[in-house]
This record gives sequence, structure tokens and C-alpha cells, in this order.
Amino acid sequence: MQKIWEKMQKNRIYLVFVCIVAVLFLAICAVKIYQHVTRETVMIDGQKYYKKDVTTVLFMGIDNRGEIESEIGVPGYNGQADMLALLIVDNREHSVNIVTIPRETIVDVDVYGRNGEFQATRDMQLCLQYAYGTDSKSGCELTIKAVEGLFEGIPIDEYIAISMGAIDEVVEAFGGVTVTMTEDHWIPGYEYQAGDTVKLEGEEAYEFIHFRDTTENGTNLDRMSRQKDFINGLIAQIKASPIKSMTIMEGLYSDLQPYMTTSIEKADVWGWIWRGIWIDADEITLERISGEDIHVDEYDQYLVDLEEMHKLVLENFYTLH
Repeated sequence: MQKIWEKMQKNRIYLVFVCIVAVLFLAICAVKIYQHVTRETVMIDGQKYYKKDVTTVLFMGIDNRGEIESEIGVPGYNGQADMLALLIVDNREHSVNIVTIPRETIVDVDVYGRNGEFQATRDMQLCLQYAYGTDSKSGCELTIKAVEGLFEGIPIDEYIAISMGAIDEVVEAFGGVTVTMTEDHWIPGYEYQAGDTVKLEGEEAYEFIHFRDTTENGTNLDRMSRQKDFINGLIAQIKASPIKSMTIMEGLYSDLQPYMTTSIEKADVWGWIWRGIWIDADEITLERISGEDIHVDEYDQYLVDLEEMHKLVLENFYTLH
């Protein structure tokens, strides 16, 4: 079993495609307006807070070049959740915050044996929790539990997991993605300067969103900066042509089925997408959880700043008014 995990760690493949799908499914929460007779309150740090009316969706990018199911059905063969982002929609304010979570974030991971028996809970990289599932659904459910623990018990309402096999289809469907660089970036064969506007297509787009220099420590954070620029470019492109984007997404939904698993009912998807397209771009924000990137025994670890994490939870899920 140890060899399986070592092989998985040595063959890291990184993925941001989940954020593309996050944009496509922004409206998941736009129509989920919950009606409360009275607003629920909680006491936090001696202060009375009201719970915000929010909906959460966890997006996972799985490092599997083919379809999302391994068909083997045992832990260790399902890939890792190499990209994670929590979509938080404030239903009252009609705002969206996408919180990205580094794959190396150290959390409580439930470890399972080859036969699916629970063995122990250990401090490990978050990306590994998905791998302990027997299929995509169980991998997602295990990852949700770990992320809920990271977010101080805040429940996650829905999930979407996408394998890497879908990247090329999505970029091609949109005819490439025009990206404005917020800082200098580098990938093999290409250099970008802050302020450059570039249309990314084909292999260049693929490398831009997943490449990480494995010869250096902490380069996943560099990759996440490129991913943020890519996501902003895609959002702007969709907002500029909402009708055209809806048509593109209608075709993509069927094409992506072999590469995707989700808790979202098919009957709900199109109404959600249509409403989500019209969310004001100024109400969509991106941030990364705060922490420190360190290197231990040849592997990167991301240690979350618990004080800043507590602030993030308060700001996104509670209000004093």
C-alpha cells in the first residue's frame, strides 16, 4: 500500500480545470434562496453573529488524464484532487467568492486500506484524501469531510469533480481564452510579462493552467497565480457574450459526462447556469486561504494560518447585522 502512495506522490499532475467548471456553474447558488422565518444566530468569541444565507460548492480537479472512474474500485487508483476551490455564494448579496485551497494543505485525512477498511486519521496533504475513495463519489465525500473540517465545520452543499481529460475540450469549445497577465509568468517555451494580453489555446493553454516546476519548492503557488489570471479571463469572456456562452455550455455538458461526477441534479443545471451568467462580474472575487508553504522530507506542505482562516470563515459565513 505504501508503494501506491509513493508512486502517486512522485507522479504529481496538476489541474485547474475545476475553476473553468466553477464559472460554468456559478448559478448553482443564484436560485437557491433559502427562506428563513427567523435568522439563526451563533455566539463566536463572545460576540453574537447571524448566519449568512450562503450556498457552498466544492470543485475538485482530479489528476487523471482519462475518464474520471478508474474501474478498479480500490483505494489508491482514483488519482488525487490536485486542484480544490470552494465556491461561496451569498444569496442575499448575489455575490460569489471562490476560495482556492493549495493541494498540499495539511489536514486530517482518513486513511483506508486496500479493502476499504478504515485504518487511521493522519495529518496529510489534502489532495490525498480523494485517493482513499473506492470511486469518484466516495473520493468526493471523503474530501468534503476534510474541507469541512478545515472551514471550522461549515457544511458543503454540493460538489463537482472533473478529470484532466476535459481540459482540451473546454478550451477548444470556447475558441481559446484571452488572458491578461497580472504579473510575470513562465512555462516551458513561453514567457509572459505583467500587462500582456494573450489568447491561450491548445497545448499552451493546457501548460499554462497545470504546469509546475517540480525541481523547485513551493512552485504550486506560482501556478495558482497563473490559474487566477486564467479564471478571470474566462469569466470576462463569458460575460461579454452570454448568449453564445450558454450555447457552448449546452454542448459541453454532454461532452463532459465521462470526465465529471457531481451531486447536482441534471434537471437543475440549465436554470442555474442561465441565471449565473448574469451575475455581475464585480461581485465575483477570488482568494487563496492564508498559510505558509514549507518543504518536509522531499514534499511540500502548506500550513494554514488558523487565525486568518477564522477571519475568512467569519467574513464569508457570518454577519453582525
